Amino acid sequence: YTLHTLFPYTTLFRSEEQRLGQELFSLDTAIDLWQQGAHAIRYRLDDSHSLWNRYMSIELWLLGKAPSPAAVERVKALYLDRLQVPHATWEETSEAFSTFVTRYDEPHWEETMVRSTQLAKNAKEIYGQREEQELSLVRSVQSGDKDKQKAVLTEYLEWETIQSRKKNGIPALCFALYERALLVLPTDVTLWEDYAGAVNGYIGVSHGRPQDCPDLLQLLQRSVKHCPWSGMLWSRYMLRAEIEHLDFRDVEQIKHAATSSGQLDRNGMTDVYMVYGAWCNYLRRRAVDRDATDEDGDLADVGMPSALESVEHWGEPSDRKDRKSTRLNSS
Repeated sequence: YTLHTLFPYTTLFRSEEQRLGQELFSLDTAIDLWQQGAHAIRYRLDDSHSLWNRYMSIELWLLGKAPSPAAVERVKALYLDRLQVPHATWEETSEAFSTFVTRYDEPHWEETMVRSTQLAKNAKEIYGQREEQELSLVRSVQSGDKDKQKAVLTEYLEWETIQSRKKNGIPALCFALYERALLVLPTDVTLWEDYAGAVNGYIGVSHGRPQDCPDLLQLLQRSVKHCPWSGMLWSRYMLRAEIEHLDFRDVEQIKHAATSSGQLDRNGMTDVYMVYGAWCNYLRRRAVDRDATDEDGDLADVGMPSALESVEHWGEPSDRKDRKSTRLNSS
């Protein structure tokens, strides 16, 4: 395996860039990246196998070059872990594992396969409960009908959200389904809001950000890039930045990004009001905090009236805005 084999997109690079890439990134680094990627998308029931299979082909190639008991056990453990994760091609993974065991540990083939079946029982049940929804989603994609895809995804997400809240639920499956839905509906504001709400609720119940839970601040940052006209998403983004104790200038930059996007009033003034309202509430909370400084109070005294003026100016017709700007410049 060369860097070119591990990363086929390097065909887009010039030969000099390929040479430099091979110097900068070792084989171990490349394998680690494949492993991280396979782990990150493992709960994408429909297509996680595409990346995992590529990753395992590299691991098997390395094992074939230098087989050892330790290396065999390592790859075996990778297979057993994968078989405990629900995915659409579980049977194919099991067949590949059987072939692997036959080649490297044939005396223990029956024992190993029985064990793998026992370990995977729950994963197979989980996928079986979702197989009908997955097939419906495949059919909707094949139809090319976006409205049908949205209807199927919405129904599936409602069901998966209920499952994730049960005692033995797997919220990561719900988050993965949201990510899949956003590939189809990247500018659906309600979808982003529901996803952020699901993550926020899980964080609240878990009293922190547990494993497999998306970073909510990063999620909201992505949401406003796709839906820059949504005052609700911008407001939630600012509030999350405050909760995570980002610096004042960082929160101010979020507000500035919202108001300078050029799309905030796309659907009227409601979204504008929401952003400036969130900003004023943020300034007020800083000013009345028990650890507030004089500077925090000054920022609120200046920032809140300025926000109100901005809203008033925003709602004026363009010709009045131009006249006011001219008067201000001349004075």
